[in-house]
Amino acid sequence: MNFHLQRKKPRSEYVRALVGVCVFALAIFVLQWLAPNIFSPISAGIAKPLFYARDSALSAAASIGAFFSSRDALTNEIAALDDELARVKSENEFLRSVSAASPEAREIPSAEGTLVAVVLSRPRWSAYDTLIIGTGYDDGVHIGMPVSASGFVIGEVAEVNGNTSLVSLYSTAGKKTIAQISGKFPVELIGSGGGTFETRIAKDVPVSVGDGAFAASISPKLFAVVDAITNASEGAVKIFFRLPVNIFELRAVDVGM
Repeated sequence: MNFHLQRKKPRSEYVRALVGVCVFALAIFVLQWLAPNIFSPISAGIAKPLFYARDSALSAAASIGAFFSSRDALTNEIAALDDELARVKSENEFLRSVSAASPEAREIPSAEGTLVAVVLSRPRWSAYDTLIIGTGYDDGVHIGMPVSASGFVIGEVAEVNGNTSLVSLYSTAGKKTIAQISGKFPVELIGSGGGTFETRIAKDVPVSVGDGAFAASISPKLFAVVDAITNASEGAVKIFFRLPVNIFELRAVDVGM
């Protein structure tokens, strides 16, 4: 008996709850039909704090985004200033090296038809595979003049100022020169920087380390030396060349032929 009463009691409660929900829904429907705008003030009152909370959240998110954006911009500006500072330091080093070269040091006896110029800046200090020399327009130097060291032509004048000039070496990365290995096999040498070149040829071409390369359009003298040979593919080898002189130890060069 008690068991049946306990099961009947919850069912009656569910029925009353369902009836209450239906009555509430019916009342809302009737009120909305009789007075369509009766719930507008209530809806506005509920929605207003929600809209305010949304606007506050969006404003806070925008502030946070602006903060991180400002940080990124500041970081980029600091990096740009660091690069500019490094460039200025490099220029100052060059100016000190120019100032350190006394006028007497510039007056090196020259062979007939050539000018002997002091090397003020080697590749360690200036752009890779360029030299800055202590002769310029005032001394009769002009763009395109060949530059040699120990009798080997290594580059040409690329820029001229009053008493200094910029020399571009033939080994500058990407620069191409037609040469012949041992005076027999024409190849295109491509500068790879640091006084070196490289090229590819067929594997069956007889080339050995120590062979010389000659660039007839530049000078009849030795232009480069075979430094190493490696396999490039099944039927080709890659050959590495170097200039006959050490560009990192140059103290003076000859300008002109």
